[in-house]
Parts: sequence; C-alpha cells; structure tokens
Amino acid sequence: MSDITEKLNTEYATFENEEKKEFFLVPQGVFPAHAKTLNLKSRDKIVKSRNNPGSTHLADIYEIEYRIADEVADMKINDGKKIAGTVLRGNGIFVFKNPDGQKDCIPNPSGNWQYTNLLKVFGVKMKEKEVENGKGEKKVVKILPRLSEDKILNKPCMVTIKHREWNDNTYANVVRVDKWEDGKMLEDDDLPF
Repeated sequence: MSDITEKLNTEYATFENEEKKEFFLVPQGVFPAHAKTLNLKSRDKIVKSRNNPGSTHLADIYEIEYRIADEVADMKINDGKKIAGTVLRGNGIFVFKNPDGQKDCIPNPSGNWQYTNLLKVFGVKMKEKEVENGKGEKKVVKILPRLSEDKILNKPCMVTIKHREWNDNTYANVVRVDKWEDGKMLEDDDLPF
C-alpha cells in the first residue's frame, strides 16, 4: 500500500463526542409557527385507495418542517421557553395527480383537500377552471400549483401538534396547519441561526 493510499485510508472521517441533549417532548396543542423547510419526499408514488378497494392513486408526497414561533416563550403555558424555537416535522401532505392511464390507478381530486388548505394558509394563488364531469355537467375546479420552498419559507401559520407512537417511543408532530391571522413572516434578521 502506498503512503498516499494509507494516509487517505486513515483520514477517511472524524468523530467528535457530543454531549447528549435532554429529550423534550413538545406537548400536544395548537401553537404559532413558521414554515422552515419543504421536502418532496416522494414523486409519482402509487398508493392504495382508501375508498376503492383494489384501486390505487398516483401521488406526490411533501414533508414540511415547522419552527415553533418565539412568541410561545411569552405565552402563559408550561415550558413555553423550551417549546419556542423547536422544529417539528409535519405529516406527509399527499397531492393526488392524474394517473395518466396507469393500470388500476384512478384519480382522487377530492383527496387534495389537505394540500388545498396548505396553499390557502400560505397564500399561494390557485386558478380556477371549468370542466365537464362524466355526466355532461359543468363544474369549477381549482388548479393546484406545484409547491416550492420559496412559496412557504418563513411564512406564519398555526400548527396542531399531536403525539404518535413509533418503535416504543413517543414523538410530537404537526398534524394540521391553519392560518395565523396576526402572524408576521420571519425576516432574515429574526432567525436565530
């Protein structure tokens, strides 16, 4: 083995022992927050239909992280100072798309209520379009735009936090997002990092 190869092999990675932080479980409740990150967890995922056994739907799945607002520290709740600034992940947001003829895959536009609500909360504009249903009747539908981080980053919202069990541990995560009427968007100088 050459000296260069040996040197590279011994300097592959480093480790620094980090002091463990005390685990803190954010209590269940409704708190003001700001959207922190957006991740497209899955694109064009085939998911089982809840309402039509044997059928599937085509969906994209988004994950959003929310930072609990600093205002929580001043609220008269237990551990308000600990809760403020905590970052929590939300449940996946499914966006059901047109399956474009995939076998046993059917549309599920009514399943997009959660995504539509999210767009409204963050003020993302939606267009409307008149379409004809299978019975020859006309109706108006909303055209849902693709979500991007720049459309939600640092925008205010109210998050509902619930606890869930997984692998014998309890976790807090965001299960619902609503409009924070008096909330202000975080500016770069408001961020603690």
